[in-house]
Amino acid sequence: MPKLDGRMYDETLGNGTSGLSMSSSTSHFFPMHFLGLAGMPRRIPDYALQFAEFNEIARSARSASVCSQILFLWITLR
Repeated sequence: MPKLDGRMYDETLGNGTSGLSMSSSTSHFFPMHFLGLAGMPRRIPDYALQFAEFNEIARSARSASVCSQILFLWITLR
């Protein structure tokens, strides 16, 4: 950032954003691997109840990933 506008971003918030982004993307896609191994079909609007727990984990991790991207934008624009 200093090369673009001459100001430095808050390094603590930058490290937090990086950690949140990595952990949320990992916890988003890792359960999907097990869903595929368990036989869940892809691209269907409705799925069996046996897959509900892993889908809930992936859904909440996706929300954390969106929050990390919003935090990154806030740090960049601030």
